[in-house]
Amino acid sequence: MGEDPQVRATKRRAFWRRNGGRFLGFGLVIALGATGVVLQRAGLLTGLTPDASGSSATSTPRVNLTTPFLGTEAGPWPDGAAGITVPETGPLGKYSAAQVKAFGERVRQVLITGRLDRRVIVEGQTEHVFKLLAPEAQEQYDEHREKEKLPVDGGSYLYTRIAPGYKLLKAEPKVKGEMKLFVDGKGKLTAGTNYVFAFAFEPEQPEKISDPHEIIAIQRRAGEWTLEDNPQIRKSQHGLWWGEKFDGYDYLMSCAESEKELLAPTYREKQKPGGPTAKHDRKHYFDPNSPLDDEDGCK
Repeated sequence: MGEDPQVRATKRRAFWRRNGGRFLGFGLVIALGATGVVLQRAGLLTGLTPDASGSSATSTPRVNLTTPFLGTEAGPWPDGAAGITVPETGPLGKYSAAQVKAFGERVRQVLITGRLDRRVIVEGQTEHVFKLLAPEAQEQYDEHREKEKLPVDGGSYLYTRIAPGYKLLKAEPKVKGEMKLFVDGKGKLTAGTNYVFAFAFEPEQPEKISDPHEIIAIQRRAGEWTLEDNPQIRKSQHGLWWGEKFDGYDYLMSCAESEKELLAPTYREKQKPGGPTAKHDRKHYFDPNSPLDDEDGCK
């Protein structure tokens, strides 16, 4: 079978986007009120600056590294993969209920692998993600990464990468959001996903951490996934693809690491006077249903 050039062009347009010269294709579309300075100036965190006596920390840690999300908005959320579920939809268009369910499960596995599997997010074994996509997906991905001269070891909207030198705690990330299954206007089986992922990191000096939000970094990723099964295109293009809509933000993250497309918390970054403030309160950024604004707290 010949290649459908429209399919290829669509994937390319959807995969890489730029805004103001900053790479946006992987979910740092909006970097929201990320640094400690932004949060402290907005009155959202306390105890991050030295007190009048010059003491910068108490001798007793104020966070529990076994239950690091305790006291944060993510505390009640499901742990890890339990937070990503496939809705009971039934048949859709030409697809049977069994086909729809299998498609939803494949999308779920991509999210689990790309966002929670430590082989991928810590060790960088991103091939585990691409094994779940159409055979030509990685070829197109690599083409664009090379063309745009993007860091090979950075994250993308297909997967998260934890910054080297930062260690995740054993606690599973917390996850909140939903998946919707439907047939789009072209009759393609489609999944809309919208999740917030909260990652907890192990600080080198726990006694200096005064608020659990200092060791947590947030990613929100919203997007669409489609099934390509058109008999007119070659079989290597058949399978799961990213769709045309992807958006999201990182929050409570290190700006220095985010510039390298990596995720890390804020506890190592020194606060600086001035700078932007977050537009919303903290609950807004933990909520997968909140509006996606064009906001950059790292500038």
